[in-house]
Amino acid sequence: MESITRTHLLKLCVFASILLVGFIVLTQGDEGTIVPEASAEDDVGAFFQVDADHELLTVRYFNLKDKEKSGDSILIKSPEGKTLLIDSGNVNMGDQLNELLDRLGVESLDYAVATHPHHDHIGGFFSLISSRGIDHFYMPEIPVVSKVNQAFHQLLAKRQIHVDYLKKGDTFKLGSQVEIEVLNPGEILNKKKWSTKQINQLALVLKVTYQNNTFLLASDIYKPTEAKLIEEYGIKLQADVLHIPHHGHRTSSSKDFIEMANPKYAIISSNTSNWKKVYKRLVGQGIDVYVTEKDGHIYIRSDGSSVEVSPDGN
Repeated sequence: MESITRTHLLKLCVFASILLVGFIVLTQGDEGTIVPEASAEDDVGAFFQVDADHELLTVRYFNLKDKEKSGDSILIKSPEGKTLLIDSGNVNMGDQLNELLDRLGVESLDYAVATHPHHDHIGGFFSLISSRGIDHFYMPEIPVVSKVNQAFHQLLAKRQIHVDYLKKGDTFKLGSQVEIEVLNPGEILNKKKWSTKQINQLALVLKVTYQNNTFLLASDIYKPTEAKLIEEYGIKLQADVLHIPHHGHRTSSSKDFIEMANPKYAIISSNTSNWKKVYKRLVGQGIDVYVTEKDGHIYIRSDGSSVEVSPDGN
């Protein structure tokens, strides 16, 4: 009986040794060091690893968090490092954006764009204008008489930030290689009262081109403006990445517009869950769709010939 017990113990020791050796081998890297498992913090940090931006066009969609509608904010950086911030969310988003830009090492902005004078697109600029330099500021010339818009222009004047007003046909460059063309708005009437729909219809639509890759940023336009763009531009609307208009609301994203743009990727910037029906339809059309509310910050990279999209989960 004693010999049987010793034999069993010996076998158990040998088996345990084999398991231990196998574990060490599986967890070692090429140079014999143990490789730690990736943590959730490591995954989240990918969005902020700016060293990976070198010689690439990058587009970052910020996942702005608020109890109310947070709005849009998108940071574009050229291969040379020139920066463009498109919109800034609502007024409560200023502190969030300042923190996000600090983490990305953006001390000043070469360009800033307000696509239209609604509070969920210009609100965050009240903090940003006071906290960091902005070399060029662009917006459409929509003469909206509202307290928010009036205060916004007063602050721009106080900080001596010159504003250039963009309209259809205008172009500008971000660095030496990234071209930005304005597709909307066209002529703007001079009147005092504007409905929400009318202002959204006049929002800036920008086509960003870097070599063979294109991005169509459609802000908050509705279906009538989409139809007008199809008539005016046709296949010129085709893009690798489409910013889905009006936060994924059913006011926008007509079947014809999506088919004409024919994107591989679509981005919905929203925190209000009003995008689910449009999202389902886009996925059904074979488009890779990302939503800030669902996927967190979204990081897009282009080398001029291909595009990669990475949701950050934060």
